[in-house]
Amino acid sequence: MVGIVAANVGGYGLVGTNALALTVELSTIFINYRSCYDKKELGEPVPQVIQILFFITYTLGRVLMLPVIGFLIFKNATMTWYYCSGLRRLAQVVSFTLLVFLYLLNLFWYWLILIGLGKMLGLVKKSDNFEKVNDNKVQ
Repeated sequence: MVGIVAANVGGYGLVGTNALALTVELSTIFINYRSCYDKKELGEPVPQVIQILFFITYTLGRVLMLPVIGFLIFKNATMTWYYCSGLRRLAQVVSFTLLVFLYLLNLFWYWLILIGLGKMLGLVKKSDNFEKVNDNKVQ
């Protein structure tokens, strides 16, 4: 909500970049379909295709597109900085700051997605940490 309000208050190119930022939600479609399957069904072909499509849309929409959107917000701010009031400048700074934090959070999630994809494809060994922790509990 804050990002939408800041984009509309900031004006100029922020409204367009705000609309462009909504493309990151394309990956949500596949994660919602993935959640319809039980954990034991995730090894079947259809859920695996859904997971691969989620990975592709997440990579394109979030990991690759968010830096472009950040560049557009920064470029917009530098071009209009001296023409804007203090409130619009604040909105531009807030929009850029929110995007940076969102991108860092998406990179963390992307790391977890890569680990999950590696496990699904058999490239990463499933860890036994959970069993080791449970064996070491004090009874």
